[in-house]
Amino acid sequence: MKDWLPLIDKSNKRLDVWKGGTLSLAGRTTLISSSLNNSPMYHMSVYLLPKSTMYQLDKIRRTFFWQGEEQKRSIIW
Repeated sequence: MKDWLPLIDKSNKRLDVWKGGTLSLAGRTTLISSSLNNSPMYHMSVYLLPKSTMYQLDKIRRTFFWQGEEQKRSIIW
């Protein structure tokens, strides 16, 4: 797991500059598709990622996708 921490940190840093609450649902989907899905796919084509790393990357994507206005209740599909 320690070997894959730079990949997880890189994914977190890519989203730190964006505020998910200010983007629409389509904007968040596009941002996730364009930036966060490509890097793990590249690494998975070369190495077999551990399940715990994949879980962490999915958690980062889910958290960013579903964040928004705190007053509104969002439905998690």
